[in-house]
Amino acid sequence: MHEHLLGTLGWPFQAPKSAYGVSTIEIEADTLIPLHPIPSSQQVYDYLQLYCSKDSHLVVSPYSSLPHLLDLTKVDTSQQLMAKALTVMASLRHDFAIAPYDEAFNWPTVINALKGLVRDEGFSWQHQEFYAIAFRSTIAPTTNYLRLGDMDEKAHAEATKSGGLLKYWFGEPDRHGRNLATCIWRSHEDSQRGARGDIHQSAMKMTQNIFSEWAVERKKFVVGDNVQQWWFEDWKEDWRL
Repeated sequence: MHEHLLGTLGWPFQAPKSAYGVSTIEIEADTLIPLHPIPSSQQVYDYLQLYCSKDSHLVVSPYSSLPHLLDLTKVDTSQQLMAKALTVMASLRHDFAIAPYDEAFNWPTVINALKGLVRDEGFSWQHQEFYAIAFRSTIAPTTNYLRLGDMDEKAHAEATKSGGLLKYWFGEPDRHGRNLATCIWRSHEDSQRGARGDIHQSAMKMTQNIFSEWAVERKKFVVGDNVQQWWFEDWKEDWRL
């Protein structure tokens, strides 16, 4: 298995603190201790208390070195809380690569985590809208995984630097080579700015040689007042967040 895929084996990992005061995902498989895939409310609370403190940087992807961390000082409170809640995001189904986006992940757990963070912060949550992208692919048998992993890591660091990337997740291809990767951004504009990066552009040019099939889904992720309601909507190009 390629080392960059080891961060998606389960939720969450009991990982040590890094030098930057945030959790570190080790790449040796035998050091990863996945908890139950559908965590209890107490597990979620304990995890958030341990790994989502008031440190200024947060691990929001399988990559845990400093260039990949979300700088919490550069996003507002609602976005900080959402990013922290998204640290408990995990796939629920073995067929996540082809499952409907709103059924592929543990969204109710994420929202419950958000509710707890909002409560603990004493924050008045107002209606918020985020931008989600799902990249569904079928990887070609001849793909060079090392090259793909290196490009993905560099593209993520570039996107993080551009600002507004709250979550990046990807799975492991199934036996048919099908996979899903997803990003949740603060806004559509942040996503557009990230996509203009040189490394991202190079990665897109590689797509036709790496994937035998691929498709992109765009969603609006809505969380209502007081985190009482949440839903996804297909993105319409005339929307602006």
